Amino acid sequence: MPPQYFARTQYPLLTQLCRHITASNRISLLIESLCKRKSIDCTELISLHAAQAAETAAIIRLSRSMRLTHQSVYRASATGRLTPQPVIEAPWRRGKVEYSK
Repeated sequence: MPPQYFARTQYPLLTQLCRHITASNRISLLIESLCKRKSIDCTELISLHAAQAAETAAIIRLSRSMRLTHQSVYRASATGRLTPQPVIEAPWRRGKVEYSK
C-alpha cells in the first residue's frame, strides 16, 4: 500500500499485524520441524495447529479492520462484475523521470 494509505491512528494495528504474521511464520517453522522428526507428539502438533489458527484469525481480523483484504481493493461496477481499483499510478504511466547528476 502507498505510505499515505495508513493513518497515524492505524500504526498500532499495523504493528500488531506484523507481529502476528511473524508469530505465524515462526509457528509454521515449528510445525515443519516437528513433522520432520521420526516420532511425532500428537498433542504438541495439535497445540501448534491451534496456535496457528489463532494467529490466522488475528491476521484476518486486523487485515479486515484496516481494509487490506482482497475484497476491499475491488469495487463493484455497473455490470455487477468486480473490477480492480487502482491503488497507485503505474510507473510506466508517470511522467519522465529526472535523475540528478
